[in-house]
This record gives sequence, structure tokens and C-alpha cells, in this order.
Amino acid sequence: MPLTLISFIILISMQFTMKFLPVLILFLSLGRTASAQVTYRDLPVSWSDFTQTDVIRVNAHGTAAISVHTEYSWESAIKNNKTAYIDFRSKLTVNKNESYVLRKFMRTADADRKARLLRHEQGHYLISLIKHLSLEQAISEYRFTRNYKEEIRRVCKQVEDRAARMNNDYDRETKHSLIEDKQKEWEQRLLDMFNELNGNRSKLPLQFSLKLTVNL
Repeated sequence: MPLTLISFIILISMQFTMKFLPVLILFLSLGRTASAQVTYRDLPVSWSDFTQTDVIRVNAHGTAAISVHTEYSWESAIKNNKTAYIDFRSKLTVNKNESYVLRKFMRTADADRKARLLRHEQGHYLISLIKHLSLEQAISEYRFTRNYKEEIRRVCKQVEDRAARMNNDYDRETKHSLIEDKQKEWEQRLLDMFNELNGNRSKLPLQFSLKLTVNL
């Protein structure tokens, strides 16, 4: 084979490789971004987090109920009557002693039904995570005044109210997981909402602490 033809083939091969290398890098980068997102498998909620009971008093018509506790608090100090320094903290935990599942259901339901109901309860956990991130964002972005104590309470209540409405809508539209197509719609909606708020990070935001300064 003539040398010139070999050189031509090598040149074409190099051009082809260089042309598609950025595409390959972009593809790998997108793959890393997607894999960093949280999935339902990453949520620390299983049936072991529920107490089996014969009657669920918190929900007379339910088969299971998860209790996710958001504990937030703040401390403030004022310097020279001009500046308030606020330390706001929040922590999210599952309360096993207040999370229930019917004993009869765990004894008689098949694996598929148990998995679908657990996924529904994980959806409620995701709503709590969304509330947690929304609270962090709302507190961070709010422009507090000398009435910051009342304003903090109001911001917290607004975030709590939105989460309560979302939980109610979730249960009503899915009929507590029984309407399968609606359940799947909500599963994806909640996951997308959470990952967007979480910046597509793989780490779950179970707690945060904010240092705020307010000019009085």
C-alpha cells in the first residue's frame, strides 16, 4: 500500500476521532449528572421503619402512615441595637414510634402490593424533603426586618401549609396508592421536584444550618 494512502487514512481517522470526542465527553458528563440524582432506592425508608398495629388511629381509612418530623429552631443575638445575628437550624427524621402499618396487611399482602404501598409512603417522605429544602431556600432568600421573629414564624408556616396541601393532594389523587397511573405520575413529579431543588446531588439534605445577619 502506498505511503500517501496510509497517511490519508490516518488523517481521516484522526479527524473522525477529534470530531466525535467532544460528543463522547458530553455524553459521559450527562451520564454522571444523571447518576448523581436521588432515586427511590436512595430513600432511607423501609417497612422496618414502621410499627405494626391492628388499628391506625391517625388515619382511619389508611393501611400505613409515615411520620416524618421536621425539627427547626433558631437563636438570635443583637449587637449594639443595630444588628441581629440569627442561627437557624433544621433536621429531618422518620419517627418509627409514630409510623404505622396494619399488621394484617403485612401478613397477607403479596410482595407487589407491599412494594407499591411502600413507594407511596416514600412519596410522603419525599414531600418532607421538598419541604425541608423549600424552608432552607425561603429562609435564605427572605429579607428580614426588625420583626424577624414574627417573619420567621410566618415563613415556616407558609412552607408547612404548602407541604400539607401537597400531602393531601397526593393522597386524594392516588387514593393512597390504589390508582396506579396517578401514583406513578406523582412518583415522577415528586422525584423531579426534589432533584431540582437539591441541585441534582446524590446526598440527602437531612439537616441544614443558616447564619443570618439582619440590619435593625
